[in-house]
Amino acid sequence: MPGIYIAGVVAAVIALLVIGSFLVKGASPAERRLYLALILLQLPMSWLAFEYVRVPLDAWLRPLIADRDTYGALTLFYAPLTEEPAKLWPLLLPFVWRHLRRENAVRVALALGLGFGLGEIAFLAARVAASPAMAPLPWHVFGGFIAERLMVCLWHVAFTTVTVAAAAYALARVPAAFAGSAALHFLGNFPIYLAALRLFGLGPAEWQLLLFAWTIAYTVAMAFLIFFLARATGARFFPPSRRLCRHCGKDYRAPLMGLNFGAWRYEACTLCGKSQWV
Repeated sequence: MPGIYIAGVVAAVIALLVIGSFLVKGASPAERRLYLALILLQLPMSWLAFEYVRVPLDAWLRPLIADRDTYGALTLFYAPLTEEPAKLWPLLLPFVWRHLRRENAVRVALALGLGFGLGEIAFLAARVAASPAMAPLPWHVFGGFIAERLMVCLWHVAFTTVTVAAAAYALARVPAAFAGSAALHFLGNFPIYLAALRLFGLGPAEWQLLLFAWTIAYTVAMAFLIFFLARATGARFFPPSRRLCRHCGKDYRAPLMGLNFGAWRYEACTLCGKSQWV
């Protein structure tokens, strides 16, 4: 098996465990079935949007634009304008919009973005495996692929959350929110275009460092955006600052130190000192 497939599985499992933890924690069985359905519906959408929308669009546009710089700038709009609708179409299904509420809007967006991101991992891994130069490489060589895919999964969730959260409040807000999602998507990819232009006279090595720094900073910003929207919509991802200890039966204040894994945290009770998952 090509190493890129193993790397893809590693990235997918981590994304599923971390992001998926926010879907299962505190959700009812019916809600979990809804989120699972959304993830499954989204798995083929990255491939479908690319092969049946983006490729035909590019084949139509490329001959019309003689200037290569102008053509390159226009291609920046491909991903926002094809991938964002591909992530949102399940909202048109009755069994989805009938259950969409302000309190679960962020979780619905998490499921949509996660499913799309998982499908994109598989799609890109297959494209890399098709390269004779890349297919023989061992999986651990693709550490950058794993890290990038995990961060992009979070990006997809953030972009989708903007529109879905607005839809949970009022359908009239959806067009403006979709424009915001597409703009965020465009902003995330824009530095790649600047690097291709070698802007500011910087070389490939310098731009590689800048792109790495941008990717980290943008991922952190998208994480804060998700948590902000979760709080604004009333989604409860984390326990309150005071928790009930399962060992001593008393309320304790959350300690500063603990082991965080997605929606769960392993910490010690500040009263009895015994540890538990919360």
